[in-house]
Amino acid sequence: MALPSENVAHRPGKVSLKSITRKNKHELKRQERKNQIQQLRKLKREEATERKRSLGGSGVPPFLTAIIPLHAKEDPAKFLELVKSCDEDAVITESSQGYCHISLPRFKKRYSFVIPRPGDVYATLDAAKVADSAVLLYSLDGGYDDVGDTMLSILFAQGLPSAIHVVQGLEALPQKQRAEARKQVTKALESRFPGEKLRAVDKKEDGLLLLRQIADQKRRPISYRDSRPHMLAESVEFCPHEGQNLVGTLKVSGYIRGKPLSVNSLIHIPGHGDFQMTQIDAPATPMASF
Repeated sequence: MALPSENVAHRPGKVSLKSITRKNKHELKRQERKNQIQQLRKLKREEATERKRSLGGSGVPPFLTAIIPLHAKEDPAKFLELVKSCDEDAVITESSQGYCHISLPRFKKRYSFVIPRPGDVYATLDAAKVADSAVLLYSLDGGYDDVGDTMLSILFAQGLPSAIHVVQGLEALPQKQRAEARKQVTKALESRFPGEKLRAVDKKEDGLLLLRQIADQKRRPISYRDSRPHMLAESVEFCPHEGQNLVGTLKVSGYIRGKPLSVNSLIHIPGHGDFQMTQIDAPATPMASF
């Protein structure tokens, strides 16, 4: 009986055509999934870049920031004055509604700041509703008081935009007390915002760093706002119809954010209701361009 030689190559038997086809299909599907993942990643990067370019530059709405004090001792107007003085080349303008606009040639960015009435819940909610960022002012006296704690709870319920946590007054303390004071404020901060950092703003350099952070920070999505066009009124003018004092045309100017606005859609004015638009104009921007 002859034994098979070890040098003889053994050919496999017939392979089913169906199994080959299935293998090719499997390989094709895996490659398709890989390409699809790459395309989705590229699309997300492009969307993130587009969102970043849609704010702050020339020809687009400025970064809108709401300054919200969380303690009765904190003065948001004083904080804004420091930010306005952080760069000698900054162009400062104010709207008729009291909003502060800062054009910063150093960064080629534009910023708008709104200060709601301290302690006014509805004014604070309205400001946070349209703001891209919120600067939360903490106090060296415990971080925030009872009113500030309640305000944070309400803001969380509505939807808080990207927040920057600021404390002032550390530079005025003796060197030995600064670390302990910062530790106490950080403790209050982490009870509401675990992992967030506290920023001290006492010098002009701190103000510049704050403006850079506002421009570069990641925007927190708020679905109910991002899916609709919205605007903070820079100027408001009522033109009554002839012979009628209570009926007329309301002219509202401001930067449109979110989705595009159609003249055929209804607009909602808080506290007044829904109205049909007559026309949309493109007035000159009140801020300096680069």
